[in-house]
Amino acid sequence: GRLVLVGGEEGGKWTGGMGRWLRAALLSLVSRQTLTPLLPGGGVEHLDVLAELAAAGDLFPPIDRTVGLADVPQAIDDLRAGRLHGKVVVTP
Repeated sequence: GRLVLVGGEEGGKWTGGMGRWLRAALLSLVSRQTLTPLLPGGGVEHLDVLAELAAAGDLFPPIDRTVGLADVPQAIDDLRAGRLHGKVVVTP
């Protein structure tokens, strides 16, 4: 699997707000999961396109199912077993 880190944190004395990304890079060396930072691009033009698609009802994230908190363990098992064909939405 891959865990994508989005955004940073407030500045640090030594890491300048990149501490979480640096820890993720180190953990990736010894973990079965790849931890990757998502670096922002040069502009936000693509966000306008996404906003237009969402407003028009033409943006459909792949959702496999919606589960309550009690069913999260089963959803995690299904994720690990590769039985999901989209995201799982967790509701309270």
